Amino acid sequence: MQDYQYWRQEALGNPRRVGGSKWNRELTALSSLYTWASRRANGFITDSPIETQPVLGRYGGLVRAAVLRAKDATGSNVHWLTPRAFRRWVDVGLRGYGRAGLPPMRQIRPGSSWSTPSLRKAQV
Repeated sequence: MQDYQYWRQEALGNPRRVGGSKWNRELTALSSLYTWASRRANGFITDSPIETQPVLGRYGGLVRAAVLRAKDATGSNVHWLTPRAFRRWVDVGLRGYGRAGLPPMRQIRPGSSWSTPSLRKAQV
């Protein structure tokens, strides 16, 4: 596994080297495959070639992690929308509302879910 890690991350002869985050995802996938293959019921291999060690998990319990995991990996930089920004995104992006906060005129029809009493024609 160390040779494979060297090839994927550091070898100058490899034109498509990967960073720490990508390596950790690949290592996790390989670890899952080898764990499945080494189960007694499956019987494909006797032991996983991926060496693991106990580490403290996110909820305080001990979990097993690969020794060769990258130390320079960065987590995802996820930004969530606030409820107000989500409502605005729905109104503008999905419903087509304009700057004034109103739906486009072509979609306002009597009896539609978008029509409002102030925009309806007076019925005589």
